[in-house]
Amino acid sequence: MSALAERYRSIQNRIQAAVAESVHPRDVHLLAVSKAQPIDAIFDLYHLGQRDFGENYAQELVEKAEQLRQRGCDGIRWHFIGHLQTNKVKLILPYLHSIHSIDSEKLAMEIAKRWEALARPHPLPVLLEVNIDAESSKSGLAPADARVLAM
Repeated sequence: MSALAERYRSIQNRIQAAVAESVHPRDVHLLAVSKAQPIDAIFDLYHLGQRDFGENYAQELVEKAEQLRQRGCDGIRWHFIGHLQTNKVKLILPYLHSIHSIDSEKLAMEIAKRWEALARPHPLPVLLEVNIDAESSKSGLAPADARVLAM
């Protein structure tokens, strides 16, 4: 067994054990952050059963998605996990399963507009990034703005 396969199985076993011990078991999915990882490693992990991969650079996500699709990895669910610039939404949206980092109303509106134009049969799962301490060095919505946007 390869080192990658061994590590993957170990993580899966730990997840299964934690779910089994949980008072309120949930359906848990491992999100493999593939940022800066070579295509071959993602390909190998896909063939071990991993389906959810996270990227935080738009261009890298698109390149990997295209290369892996050409190699038969059609079941990957891509998650965008970094700061997303509004001008990159159109580029990555066709590949995405979810976005984990909506940090402004402007970005949310652009995503909604572009998602609607794609005429997908389901809503795009998103997570809001909230800056609870109002730190100027951090991105994210103010808590009050997040409440309004989530409605």
